[in-house]
Amino acid sequence: MLDTLGLFVLFHLLHWLGGQKSEEHEAAQALSKVLEHQGAQNAAELKQAAAPASAPALLPQAATPAVDTAKGPATPAAAPAPFPAAVPATLPTFPDKWPGGQPAGWIYALPLRPEVINRAKALLSVLWSTGQGTHVVEMTGGQWTAYNAEWHDQAKTVKGVTAYKPAKAA
Repeated sequence: MLDTLGLFVLFHLLHWLGGQKSEEHEAAQALSKVLEHQGAQNAAELKQAAAPASAPALLPQAATPAVDTAKGPATPAAAPAPFPAAVPATLPTFPDKWPGGQPAGWIYALPLRPEVINRAKALLSVLWSTGQGTHVVEMTGGQWTAYNAEWHDQAKTVKGVTAYKPAKAA
């Protein structure tokens, strides 16, 4: 005996074989056309962005200071601050090998800002090279952000990077 789903499928199959198109079929075709148009537009934008510039931009060159050989070489400049900046002690510790969810002292970095999204994309392969739960805490766009390698589906087939911010400002 056919169940409801079987009857539904049989009904739509007969309509399809008979040349009659359902509303769902027409909606799917319209959506397909929209997506095809968007794909063509995106491809054109990428092609335009990848086009080489007519001439490379020339950057200004800093003059090299003259060295007075009688005094010896000039004193070296102070070393720049390391990047990323040192994490302040006021930030809560992010747990090692954190499997997902919000750890104590951290919340999801919502709403996601473009600079956080771009950094998470850049860190995807870096963090996953050592496995789930690998994390790094960095200053991104003026806010401390922890990036953690986590599975983004229950089947553990989609690798992702989840961004967290401190629950309280550091």
